[in-house]
Amino acid sequence: MSGDATLPPESFAILGVNNTGYTGAIQSGSYLPWLNDNVGVEAAWRGEIGALANRDVVVLDEHNEYLATFNLTYNSLYVDENYQALRAIIVNAIND
Repeated sequence: MSGDATLPPESFAILGVNNTGYTGAIQSGSYLPWLNDNVGVEAAWRGEIGALANRDVVVLDEHNEYLATFNLTYNSLYVDENYQALRAIIVNAIND
C-alpha cells in the first residue's frame, strides 16, 4: 500500500474464507492464510451483514464487529479509485 499511513503489521490481519465444499480459491504457494468454511461462517454473519458474494472483502473491527463489505468482482483493484476506496476502509478501521 502506498500513501501517508504507516501501518504496523500487528494492527490488522487479512485472511481468506473459502465456501463450504470449494477449494478452487485456495492457491498453493499463497501467503494469504485461508479458512475453509465447514461450519457456516457465512451463515453466522448473514443475520448482521446479509448474504456474502464471491470475492467479498469483509472488514471487521478489533472486536470482530462488522464494518464494511467491498466486492472485488465489481470493484477491480486495478482501478485506482476502487483501490483507494478499499484502502480507506481498511485504514479507517485500523485508526478508529
